[in-house]
Amino acid sequence: MNKNYFQSIFSCFLFISFTFISSISFAQTAGEYIEAGQLHFKNKTYYDALKNFNRAFMTDSNNIESLVWRGQTKMKLGLYEESLQDFELGIVIRPNESRFYSEKGMVLMYQGQYEQALNSFVLANNIETKSFHFLMIAEMQWHLKKSYQHKKYNHAQIVKNYANASKMKPKWFLPYRRMGEILYDSLQNTVCDEIELTKQISKYYQKATDLDDEIGKELLNNFYKNKKINETIRIMINKGNYYGLNQNFDKAMEMYDKVIDNGETQEKYYYQTLFQKAKLLAKKNQYQEAIITYSAVLKIIPAQEKKDVANAFYMRSLCFNVLENYENALTDLNQAFAFGFDNGFMYAERGNIKLKLNQKEEACKDWNEATKKGWKEAEKNIKVNCLK
Repeated sequence: MNKNYFQSIFSCFLFISFTFISSISFAQTAGEYIEAGQLHFKNKTYYDALKNFNRAFMTDSNNIESLVWRGQTKMKLGLYEESLQDFELGIVIRPNESRFYSEKGMVLMYQGQYEQALNSFVLANNIETKSFHFLMIAEMQWHLKKSYQHKKYNHAQIVKNYANASKMKPKWFLPYRRMGEILYDSLQNTVCDEIELTKQISKYYQKATDLDDEIGKELLNNFYKNKKINETIRIMINKGNYYGLNQNFDKAMEMYDKVIDNGETQEKYYYQTLFQKAKLLAKKNQYQEAIITYSAVLKIIPAQEKKDVANAFYMRSLCFNVLENYENALTDLNQAFAFGFDNGFMYAERGNIKLKLNQKEEACKDWNEATKKGWKEAEKNIKVNCLK
């Protein structure tokens, strides 16, 4: 055999030996693959990250970190079903690892399976109580309530979960913003202590704003800019009116008194509420109290609100009439006319009062005017009292 042949054999041996030694020297552990994958994940090179997490799992299938990170990477790539398989496999391998349940919940949320996602977050929190779990439980409940009107998730229950998250992570702004949003929804759609709720809404929006939440800041500004406190007052007035129409006078009175006692109530809403309270008192046959309340209305109502002024005088005149205080009843009716009330019924009513005051001639004039304006019922009084 010639010299060249032996040199070739020796070179091949050296190459094989070097390759074998290199493979031993540069073999990576699962932990090293995970570290490399995490670096790619951080740099958003997700396919390279996935390769490393795959190698990590193939190197050591008991290393659950590789499954956690691989599932998260697949989620980033939109491979939701594959991601879900990784987290479910993780649950089989390590059933008491909360991260597999919470990550599974995230995948289900992205897939729009909110009820199932909620269940996963609850399971995660049962294993390990964490602020993130409370936050996601509340997020799922709030989404289900808003989007699908799930009645089993009430405002108080959802707020409690956000509050638990904020206690554990007081620097997170999202729970505070959400609590403000939920309470505002409660303010609009439920029977509640509106004034106290308004204060709470302001407090939570302010807290989110203090933690540099731009959306929270915008919500807070809108809350004040749009006079949400006055919107609250309107809601309370409307609720009072509703109770009054349904003969629940005590509840209606409670609503009106809350508005009247609130120092932030604007003058317009203040006198309107007093007006409603006076009418309610009259319905309850508490005429003297109604007269006092109508008098309070007339002291504060702007003169330019002629229709409201006229109506207040008219309503007070009815109370005086029931109490047989005809002089004051007539005075108030005249004031109602002066502020623009001018219809057949009003003339007929004034004629009736004048008759009681023995002003028959003046009464007949009013009844005649009432018939001209279409109030035919006045013709009976004319026949009985004026055609003789």
